[in-house]
Amino acid sequence: MIEQQKRKFKDILEKTEEIKNFHEENIKELKYILDYMERDISIKESDNIETIILKKYIECGAIKRVCEFLNDNGYRLITKDHNRKYTTDDVSQVIFPYKPNEDEEEKAINADEELKDIVKRMHLYIFNSSYGRLKVKEFK
Repeated sequence: MIEQQKRKFKDILEKTEEIKNFHEENIKELKYILDYMERDISIKESDNIETIILKKYIECGAIKRVCEFLNDNGYRLITKDHNRKYTTDDVSQVIFPYKPNEDEEEKAINADEELKDIVKRMHLYIFNSSYGRLKVKEFK
């Protein structure tokens, strides 16, 4: 009888330690993001468009606001036929690259690796917190 109770409380302790470790990882990652935000992330003349998009995302945390900034400041996407304003799809392809189709390759982003990593981490926190829960994906 006592062995059953011990087992039950050992299980509870294990689960509690898992939760503690999970939150400690979240705290560590959030501090990493905040430390990066303390740096000078202002847009420089030498920054390419992808770096500008990533820096603005860190600044405002919303794809729509980044898109508005680009279009309001005269940035245009150069296509085969013409130049056009940026759409939220264009901006999201830089912030969180994905394959639009099976036969296409993932877009290579020309920006600092740490900057890309910070934006990826931020994007996952912003996305998950908008659904009322803390991080659900691992960054490893």
